[in-house]
Amino acid sequence: MSASIDGSAAALGAADASPGGATRGLIARRRRRNAVAAGGTSALAIGGLLAAGLTQRDRADNNAPASAEPNAIEYVDVDLSMSDVSQGFTEPVTSVSCLHTVPAPITQDQDFTQSVAVDPSAPDGTLRVNASLRYDGPDRATAFINPGSAVLARDGVVINYYLGADKEAPFGAVASGDTWTNRSVISGPVFEQRPCFSGVDFVEPNPTDVAYPAGDYQVYVVSQALASTTLLAEHALQDQGYFVAGSGSGAWSPGSVDCQRWATSAGGGLSPVQCLDPLPSGVSIDTQANTATLPYHSANYSGELNVTLVSQPITVTLDHDITYADLG
Repeated sequence: MSASIDGSAAALGAADASPGGATRGLIARRRRRNAVAAGGTSALAIGGLLAAGLTQRDRADNNAPASAEPNAIEYVDVDLSMSDVSQGFTEPVTSVSCLHTVPAPITQDQDFTQSVAVDPSAPDGTLRVNASLRYDGPDRATAFINPGSAVLARDGVVINYYLGADKEAPFGAVASGDTWTNRSVISGPVFEQRPCFSGVDFVEPNPTDVAYPAGDYQVYVVSQALASTTLLAEHALQDQGYFVAGSGSGAWSPGSVDCQRWATSAGGGLSPVQCLDPLPSGVSIDTQANTATLPYHSANYSGELNVTLVSQPITVTLDHDITYADLG
């Protein structure tokens, strides 16, 4: 799945290589991210995108401080060529997974167990799905937890996604017996919003075009638990109000056209760290290596964690075609 996402990312880059267009696309994505990143919390990307897309390695130069102290500062290098595409623990679930195959269902892994229930009392024409994620392993220092988001698929291919009412995913210590719940992964009409598209060959549909043909569809609930040095470092950077922008999404340097556009068009929220002069303490950018080095507290890290749980499909039957004019 991550390989197909990388291919889409490359195609997107080829389709819009100009700094202006790339900046507009990035601003649109960041506005979506900022909307769900309030309070320093995060929505999580499906299918281990962050683990697949980022280089994680401790800095080994002579300037790196010793790590014997419990709260010592360590460093991780982030690959700028992939940062904007796949960093994205603040990227709402699955827009980059559109038109790709849903992962095989799995509801238990690495001491995490997913539970999903359909509320039978939901009104006709609507679906209400609750999800929870339970942990029964050894205590961990820190992890990002997404108890449940959802995708809509037809014949196993993603055509829509739902963040649910509980958009904010917790970030913090994880203890044995902890349970996280999203009581409204989906709550309402399933076919209310436009189906998603790849972004490569999009053509604006006519109002009479069919958005959802009649037939059977499948809803899958996705739950995640993630921990990595990159996540810790980028979360710490977000707490300061910044993110690492991908090098392919613009020319990011102090005073650049893209930084100026961002400053006037982003509408608040997170800002590209590459636009700052000086950089925040401990942050460095190596343009030759195309990496950013970010600090994190070693006490917050107790090992890699990459768990993606996918529910069994919930079948939803549409008894008539829905056009684009019908949506909303």
